[in-house]
Amino acid sequence: MGTTSRRSSRRLLGSQHLPTKRSYPCSALSTYLVFDALIAHGDRHDRNWAVHVPPLETKYVEALCPSFDHAASLGFTLTDQTPAQHLHDG
Repeated sequence: MGTTSRRSSRRLLGSQHLPTKRSYPCSALSTYLVFDALIAHGDRHDRNWAVHVPPLETKYVEALCPSFDHAASLGFTLTDQTPAQHLHDG
C-alpha cells in the first residue's frame, strides 16, 4: 500500500511539487487571497481549497494544495460577444 500511495501522490501532484519539510500555510493562503483580489475572483468558498495529506510512511508532509478554480475570473467562460455586450451595457 505504501508504494502504491507514493506513486499515486507523485502521479497526481508530481513529486517535485510535494513538500518534504513543513511550510507556512498562512503565507500560501495569503498569497492566494491577494491573487484572488488582483483578478477580482468573487467565488472563493470552502470547496475551492484542498490539503494534501500524504501517507504516513513517506517523507512528504501535509501541505496546502495549489490554488484552483480561477476560470470565471480569468475570462475563460466569456464568448466573443460578451465583452462587447459588457462595454455596451456600461
